[in-house]
Amino acid sequence: MNEVLDNQEIRRKRNRRFQVLYIIVDVLLVLFSFLIFIWIKPASKAHYLPQYIQPFIVFLVVWIIVSAIIGKYQLSKIKKPKDIYVYTLISNITIVGIILSLIYFNNLFSYSRLIVFGTIILSSILELLIGYIFASYKFAQPLSEKQIQLKEDKSKVFPPFTYEKYDNEKTREKRLAQRDFVIETKSKRVYKFLNRFADVGDPHATVFNTTKIANVETLADGYFNKIVNLHRANDIRRVNKFFETINERMPYGGLYIGCVETKDIRKKR
Repeated sequence: MNEVLDNQEIRRKRNRRFQVLYIIVDVLLVLFSFLIFIWIKPASKAHYLPQYIQPFIVFLVVWIIVSAIIGKYQLSKIKKPKDIYVYTLISNITIVGIILSLIYFNNLFSYSRLIVFGTIILSSILELLIGYIFASYKFAQPLSEKQIQLKEDKSKVFPPFTYEKYDNEKTREKRLAQRDFVIETKSKRVYKFLNRFADVGDPHATVFNTTKIANVETLADGYFNKIVNLHRANDIRRVNKFFETINERMPYGGLYIGCVETKDIRKKR
């Protein structure tokens, strides 16, 4: 029981420290945004900075109070990634309303709209970026043991450039069929060239002549560690998706051989 209470106390202290850090970062972001737009204005040091320093302090106090009331700094209460963005946007929209009210009722229309709204908009963008980083850290999902095991198993399916010998009749038939297919589609020279890099007669090798993703999707996942496409990649529509599908079907360390016509070869044709 005492151990549970100690863990809760440690968690509360850690959340408080993180909350204080988040407030400090938020204040620095607002200050940075303010100085950026002060710097953009001409004669910033001589005129705008002395004139706007006191209103900025009031603005910063309003920013912190409204953010604290709405719960933007209560990071421990955030249960979903979108909660960070919701709290940030609601808080900042409320701040805009309060600032506009102060400007209107106090007849402060002489203030630069660029500085006022630029500071708010840039601060909001930076806050959303920080919120995205925080959400990525807090809600990152570690791989389960099953996913890790599957990944390890797939990585061990075939080591790179494995050459195996098969003596059964079925393998010999496939080897001859693959050879005949390459020779008929291209030439004997191409067949010899391919065999310098991969045994295209290997049962775990496949050769096709296609531009369609659907034909690649029919391949068994992780079975073929050598894939050869005799068709030019230039003719493939959605070529990125085509190669993504090849990569999905191929085990770790697999070999893909393709055909492409470069612009220099096309000129010679």
